[in-house]
Amino acid sequence: MSEEAKSPPGGNGPAPPKFSVVVAFRNREIARVRRFLAGFAAQTCRDFELIFVDYGSDPGLSAETEDLLGGHAFARYLYNDTRGMPWNRAHALNSGAWTSRGEFMLFTDVDLIYSRGVLAALAAAADSKAVLYGGFCLLPRGFAQWQRLDSGEIAGLPSGPSDSLGAIQVVPREAFFGVQGFDEFFKVWGVEDFDLNRRLVLAGCASRRLSLPAVYHQWHASGAEPEMPAGWLEVMNLHSVAGLGKEGRDRRPRGLRLDAGLRPSRRADLRESGARRHILPVWRRSSVKWLPLRFPGLYAWAKISFIRDFFGDFAAATSGEVFVCEVRSSPAIRIWELLGRTLLRRLCRPVGGRRFFDYRREARDIIWYAIALSDLVSDYNIEAERGVTRYTLVRK
Repeated sequence: MSEEAKSPPGGNGPAPPKFSVVVAFRNREIARVRRFLAGFAAQTCRDFELIFVDYGSDPGLSAETEDLLGGHAFARYLYNDTRGMPWNRAHALNSGAWTSRGEFMLFTDVDLIYSRGVLAALAAAADSKAVLYGGFCLLPRGFAQWQRLDSGEIAGLPSGPSDSLGAIQVVPREAFFGVQGFDEFFKVWGVEDFDLNRRLVLAGCASRRLSLPAVYHQWHASGAEPEMPAGWLEVMNLHSVAGLGKEGRDRRPRGLRLDAGLRPSRRADLRESGARRHILPVWRRSSVKWLPLRFPGLYAWAKISFIRDFFGDFAAATSGEVFVCEVRSSPAIRIWELLGRTLLRRLCRPVGGRRFFDYRREARDIIWYAIALSDLVSDYNIEAERGVTRYTLVRK
């Protein structure tokens, strides 16, 4: 973690801009970014800086994106090496906000295209005691008439959700840092914008929705969001609601920037000699001596035993020790699953059915909860390739 900014930056430099526009990005197509930037290049209000936070894009795309940002004097590129970590918009935006200088923070989305009068309208409405947010129009799939957006508003487009706070949210600088920014507990997707808004209102800010000049949302597939561990959205909502009004509910410093040199999980030697390795499912020999078969543990107790053994070893390890956990799939494992489930269905039919579990999916979810909640892990890296999800964990 290369930058520890526990308070808003200050100094005797040039006068701060009206707005610090902070946007987070990871591995989206470069044409989308180009259209996003073009909207800000055309703004009639020029009193802003734009902080573009790349939250762990692949090296080739990150280099292309940084080069594109270099063509706009108002923009600044900031990279977080979070490869192998899930999306965390709260952390991404905090890391940008802690380098900002603006009187107001404008948190927005790289999918949006601002028409030229939006920042001027926000500047006219900006209030040191209010949080402002606005809506957007949804461009259809396959839209390609981008020149029409330059010449004026397009009528008849459907609107996005009326209560969406993640698209356009303007927060007074003093109020933002007064509540310590976004809560970085919120990982993968969702909740962080609503949580920030609730805490700001509790701290005395009004919350107002504005009617703005057109802002357009570029279509993308809903599957663009990463896979959500089972129950995680509910856990995040509970964290938000249960923590309202509590000072220091997450006392870890926020706004820290990650760089490659401080990611031991990515530098670890993953060979047998360099890390302790556990693999699920475990293949076991048949207990029947004359039956020369090996079968995977695909039942609930096998999963429980594996997780208990893995995290028991991990909890007892010394600080900095590296563990590798692999959750595997293969044709042979899928055949065993099919045979096992078919047999159980037949056996359970007389007693009214049974729910069948995806033990590998459940194991992945349990490992995620250990990472997110146990306070045992100082760094981690998650990779998925050819039927293997690999977790590299570094003991705190």
